[in-house]
Amino acid sequence: MVVIKSLAELGTLIALSGDVDNEMLRAFDARVEKLLDTGGETKKATILLSTHGGGVSFGEALTERIRFLSRFVDLRIIAATFVYSIGVKIFLALPRERRLITPNGTIMIHSQTRSINSVGNISYDERERIL
Repeated sequence: MVVIKSLAELGTLIALSGDVDNEMLRAFDARVEKLLDTGGETKKATILLSTHGGGVSFGEALTERIRFLSRFVDLRIIAATFVYSIGVKIFLALPRERRLITPNGTIMIHSQTRSINSVGNISYDERERIL
């Protein structure tokens, strides 16, 4: 178990919460731009992620940005409260040793489907037929 003893260990905080959408992507880009403008000092940052999911294309874009940024910045990600759906893919953008979860954090993974309401009352046989 990793214990964070001070906020200084986290470096710059990048909070990503709410819907995974264009607004989250722009907020991430703006925060990264400020982080990289800090001169020649060693850069360290922590992403605090809390999302119920959202747009897959925005999630994929964010995942790739995090992977790219991790080559230049000492980066880690913390799943805070809940990380659902495409948020899980974002959380998995970094290697295992760079991922943390809060004690009461929740991760929810669901299967990918094509136009099927996952909370509806469609039988498994019907879902299989549709797919």
